[in-house]
Amino acid sequence: MKKTFLLFALMIMFAVVGCKKDESTTDPGNTNQNSSTTPTPTDFGGATPTNVLAVVRTSTTYVGVTVELGLAAATFGNPPQDKGVVKVTSKGTDYTLTKQSNNSYVFNPEALSPQGIGFNSGSTEVTFSAANYSLINTKVFVPGKITVTAPAAETSVPRASNLTISWTVSGAGSNNAVMVIDKDGKSIFKQNLGTATSASVTSAELQTLSSGSAIVYAISYNYILSNNNEAVLIGETVAFNTVNLQ
Repeated sequence: MKKTFLLFALMIMFAVVGCKKDESTTDPGNTNQNSSTTPTPTDFGGATPTNVLAVVRTSTTYVGVTVELGLAAATFGNPPQDKGVVKVTSKGTDYTLTKQSNNSYVFNPEALSPQGIGFNSGSTEVTFSAANYSLINTKVFVPGKITVTAPAAETSVPRASNLTISWTVSGAGSNNAVMVIDKDGKSIFKQNLGTATSASVTSAELQTLSSGSAIVYAISYNYILSNNNEAVLIGETVAFNTVNLQ
């Protein structure tokens, strides 16, 4: 139940247009995306924390140009509670998260900061703070830019064969994960892959997904447990390629 809640909370945190399955999208050009296209780890090797603070670095490449975005989110308790002003600091700059109507907190890029949170070229240490919640551990490293090397973007992926997802990352996290999500929002998520730079999705798994447009993700992440495992700080970097499942 706790892991289910954590996944739900993370979905809410990154959802701008809602969290209903029928609102999911596989359009990577849409920055107003549903949470189903923001994979975030939920397994931390024990009881699942109820307070979650996350920074996500995304990399998207279009016609040879790579665009990076820095996002952040936080949620405290079940149901989410108001903890006052929540901030994340990166490279000496404070970014204040906006409290949502359900008491979750989100920082998204805006007109004055279109790329969102700033990062170093490699890994970047970020610091979290909440006015009405005292964190024992406050810092986590966000890995450097990640790039999906296979499958190539816009290629056809046969569901009758195994799929190998591979990637490169600078300043890698202590753990990696992969995800495939289809046009209907159904997904296969494999986390806790250690420092591997490739992972396989079997044909049996792929055949549970719908044919058509899909997104293949590679994720590298670090996490720090805090406050007797009551809280988790997550720093992750994500990249994706759009493919066609056949």
